[in-house]
Amino acid sequence: MSNINTLASLQNLSQGNVTAETAFASTAGGSSRFILTPPGALVAQLEGRLLLARAALKITGCTTTNYTPKLYWDSSADTNLTTFTGDIGMAAPTAFAVNSVTRMWFLQAVLAWDSVSQRLVGAFMAQIDTTFTAWAATTVATGVVNSNNLRFFLTGIFSASNAANAAVLTDFSIDQQ
Repeated sequence: MSNINTLASLQNLSQGNVTAETAFASTAGGSSRFILTPPGALVAQLEGRLLLARAALKITGCTTTNYTPKLYWDSSADTNLTTFTGDIGMAAPTAFAVNSVTRMWFLQAVLAWDSVSQRLVGAFMAQIDTTFTAWAATTVATGVVNSNNLRFFLTGIFSASNAANAAVLTDFSIDQQ
């Protein structure tokens, strides 16, 4: 949930019955992914500072199925929903079962960027319902040339198709720590 430290946020993007890895669209039924990025006026202040990326999903599986979300750093090479050339999957929790149930899932990633190494590094944790995934290192994003490149998006995939499968991105935000 947004607070005084929030640099950028979005709530309530829906994703339907996707059985190939697909980014959340910027508009309902759209073909461009939603990119979360701090406002231009603030990005110069982010050098060497900790950022907290958060995502929360309400996932409904309407058959025997798993759901796999992933947090990406966006390289700006692609904008569509299913091509991830140059993008880095930074936080990739394991798939989890949502067999004919609705469950809440959330992820937190603590990230740091510096312009000298041009690397974005960090650690993340996730939880689905009552199952906690311990903190782990993110995959390093390299070539993050300047703070205008602090761009993130979220993907998801269901392992089995059902027309009523759905995932709602209830919160996606970046805070300065």
